Amino acid sequence: MPNQARFTQNVNNPLLKTINSTSALMEFPTSTDRHLDVNIASADSGHGLATEAKQDDIINATNRAINNTGAIGDGSINATVVALGYDRSNGQGRALLVDADGNLQCDVVSGTITETNSADILADTTSIDGKITTCNTGAVVVASGDITETNSTAILADTGSLDTKIIACNTGAVVVASGDITETNSTAILADTASLDAKIVTSAPITSDGTTSAQAVNVMGSADGTNFRTLKTDGNGSLIVDPSEDSIITADGVTQEQRVMLNGNYNGNLRTVKVGDAGAVNTEIDHSWDNTNQIFNTEACADGDTITSSTFDLGQGVSHEIGSVEFFLDNSASVDIEVTGETSYNGTDFYTSGSEYSVNSNKGSIYFSQEDVGIGGGHRYMRLSVTNNNGLGTSTNISAQVGYYK
Repeated sequence: MPNQARFTQNVNNPLLKTINSTSALMEFPTSTDRHLDVNIASADSGHGLATEAKQDDIINATNRAINNTGAIGDGSINATVVALGYDRSNGQGRALLVDADGNLQCDVVSGTITETNSADILADTTSIDGKITTCNTGAVVVASGDITETNSTAILADTGSLDTKIIACNTGAVVVASGDITETNSTAILADTASLDAKIVTSAPITSDGTTSAQAVNVMGSADGTNFRTLKTDGNGSLIVDPSEDSIITADGVTQEQRVMLNGNYNGNLRTVKVGDAGAVNTEIDHSWDNTNQIFNTEACADGDTITSSTFDLGQGVSHEIGSVEFFLDNSASVDIEVTGETSYNGTDFYTSGSEYSVNSNKGSIYFSQEDVGIGGGHRYMRLSVTNNNGLGTSTNISAQVGYYK
């Protein structure tokens, strides 16, 4: 165990002393406390007297609790401490400077400031750099050095595209100071002018009296659009259609004539009109077969009943010089039937020609013409009547189509 100084209650202990004006210890033989009692004599000059009864009060007064941020302590008597900074250059301590509100004042004499928001500021300025893409060129002056422009490649591509698109210009406003002009259509223009040169035939001028004092142009014609021939005239300037024959044909059939081909129009195209050996015009008529007219569509006909079809209308302007209208009828049960025809002049009132004109059959499919059922040529409106004559109670379904040339 290390040596320790111990206090004893022995009254004869020499440590129990009193400090006098000469700093000597005086004994207190009657003290029984374990504390060393020290009193400072009032005659001890230069030290002053302690005014507090206990040293704890002095300590508490010095270590005053800071209970707010606006002021120190509670306003009672307390110890004051001034914060100092060390002025190394001059070897002096200097009190830190605050304003009337207690704010610490800082001056940056040299060096740099480390600011905790620098990273954010740098990021913002970098973002601004990325967003500045245009400027007022009238207000920007580049004193030296080069300007790096990130859109140069795109601008070059655009100007290259413009080069291929500029194919025409205002020649009155374009001046070529030197060099040659390369025109990509020159070959085509040359070919066209050469073609025109071959088609323009000129000769010495001619007047109405036959002199050569006027500009003359030969007129050419073509029968097929490719082979051109010069049109000839007689001594009076009249056009000669056939160099050997220039008279009009007469009624007696002489061969002197002025020949003109007669053409007809078909779908916007001209066709030469044909004639026979005797000069009669040959006519041909195009026909197409129409079989889209359903007048009976699976109509039921009971034993002993008569049914009537819908009206068939030839319409206007239909030519029937080839043949009459044909009927095609289906009898599903192949029973005995009688078919008669009816016609009308107005499409409303229908008439029959008589009982002597009818078609009787027990076949499943039959055909007949309009005359077979009493409908003569020249009628526009017609229809059929069908009677089931089975006699055994069998019903049948009737279908009928009309076919004709038009």
